[in-house]
Amino acid sequence: MLTNGLNHNSKPPEGVGGFKSHRGGFRRLFFASYDIVFQEIPNEITLALNISGCPNRCKGCHSPHLQTDCGEELTEEVIENLLHNYGNAITCVCFMGGDQAPETVLHFAQFVRRGVPMCAPCNEQCAPNNGQTHKPNNGQTQGQTHRSAPTIKTAWYSGKSEIHPNAMRFFDYIKIGDYREELGGLQSPATNQRLYKIENEKLLDVMPIAS
Repeated sequence: MLTNGLNHNSKPPEGVGGFKSHRGGFRRLFFASYDIVFQEIPNEITLALNISGCPNRCKGCHSPHLQTDCGEELTEEVIENLLHNYGNAITCVCFMGGDQAPETVLHFAQFVRRGVPMCAPCNEQCAPNNGQTHKPNNGQTQGQTHRSAPTIKTAWYSGKSEIHPNAMRFFDYIKIGDYREELGGLQSPATNQRLYKIENEKLLDVMPIAS
């Protein structure tokens, strides 16, 4: 379990959720909780955002509460705060759901991928440091330790049967396929679901890690 001031499998604490609505013409998304997970994306320490309002209504769904619009609104500020709190302890952000608003998911993935500046006063000095802490040398905030924008991977757990046409531009991993009770999830040899790693604009089928 990672601590870093945020609880594993917790609901959004005060100061993380509750921000103003996301603007820019995208449909709003809400998230019920978040987890630090190790199996969903192989070889990554993943911040998983459990998005509510799922439209798929899979029979035997393990998280039926996520079929309602519960939780806090997901915004850039929420993501930035979570990345700031967990820092270099995570290597990937996974959007668990969001099929009702795929363009919003793509927007947030792009936001994560381009790097979230954690110390605006010396952003130029931070940019090349790839998530490392450092002492600013621009004279504006002497004595403070800053952290630069990290290089972090992105993943999307979608219940759709096909990959969104723009998803390969913004994600390193994509899982597709609705949950079918008789076939099981990614851990089942009979599953209809697939997890892909995207490299050089090609899809590589990823074998799930056995539970």
